[in-house]
Amino acid sequence: MQYLLVRPFPSLRITFTSPALRIPGLLQTKFLDRIGGPQHVREGILDALSHGTGVTAKISWLTQPNVPGERQSASLEGKPRWIHCTPLLGSDERVGVWMIVMVENEEVTGQLNRHNDSGMATPVNMSAASQRFTSSKLYAEYLRREGRPETGASNNTHPSQRAAKERREVDDQFRDF
Repeated sequence: MQYLLVRPFPSLRITFTSPALRIPGLLQTKFLDRIGGPQHVREGILDALSHGTGVTAKISWLTQPNVPGERQSASLEGKPRWIHCTPLLGSDERVGVWMIVMVENEEVTGQLNRHNDSGMATPVNMSAASQRFTSSKLYAEYLRREGRPETGASNNTHPSQRAAKERREVDDQFRDF
């Protein structure tokens, strides 16, 4: 697990890292100096951290800090990572420290599509289990749990299911009494 503890805004300095991120020169650097990629992503993260709002983003993690004023075109390219920033509040209800969890393996983050040779996206796992749970079956299960009648298939229900449905309808009518 990779995580960082970062001082609150305006400092945003990295004060502690998990053992996996203990690299020379990382501590006491500014967190935003380690984030590359598009400027709007960096601005969005800064805005969230300055307002004490948790945020999740896909970033480009820089191995060397981005020093303002230097050529930034090549330095903003790094390793793709997902981060989730959670504010940890002090007794005064203000942000005391930010805990930032970093994930680099997209299998962990829930990658849904993998590109094949033709460039088209295909589902990652078309196993028997994924074929068993089609969208119509999942929606029917949702309606059943919510106690709503299913569309079209209500005449084909088992008598015990119809009786349970009638009991729920009666219970709903007398709920306020």
